[in-house]
Amino acid sequence: MEIEQTLIAIRMNDGRVSIMTFLTRGRGSVLPRGARWIADGWWERDPTRGAIEREIAAALPAGSVTSWRLAEARDFPSDRSFRDAWRDTGAGIEHDMTHAREIHRNRLRAARKARLAELDGQWMRAFARGTAEESATIEAERQRLRDAPADPRIDAAQTVEDLKEIKLG
Repeated sequence: MEIEQTLIAIRMNDGRVSIMTFLTRGRGSVLPRGARWIADGWWERDPTRGAIEREIAAALPAGSVTSWRLAEARDFPSDRSFRDAWRDTGAGIEHDMTHAREIHRNRLRAARKARLAELDGQWMRAFARGTAEESATIEAERQRLRDAPADPRIDAAQTVEDLKEIKLG
C-alpha cells in the first residue's frame, strides 16, 4: 500500500496561496477524524468538504483563509523561487508580477548589504588617504548598488524568468 493525498490550494486573506496536502490514505497508530482502518496500521478517508475544512482550521489561523479548492500538481508553477507572489486564478496558480518585482527588489537589497558595508570601509580609507580617483571609483560602485532596486528592467520584466536575469553583477 502507498500513502495517497489530495492537494488543496488555499487562498489567504493577503492574496497569497498556501498549499495543503490532505492525506486520503496513510499509516499510523492514530486514526484521523473521519478515517477508517483498512489494513494493518493503514487508514483511509474521503476528501470531503467538512474533513478538508477541519484540517485547514487546525493548520491556519482563524479568519486567515478566503477560500480553498482541490488542486492538481500541474496547477502550481514548478519554480518556487517566487512562491510568495503566487496568486490563485481559479484555473491555476500564476505569478502576480507586481509582488514578484517587489520580492526581487528586496532580494537585491539583501544581496547588496554586505557589499555596501565593505565598500563603505574602502571609501573611508581612500578618502582619508586623499586618493580622489580611488574614492570616486568606490563611490560609483556604491551608487550602482544603491540604484540596483530601481533598475528599470525590473518594472519591464514580464515573467519571473526575466527577473532572475537581473542581478547585482
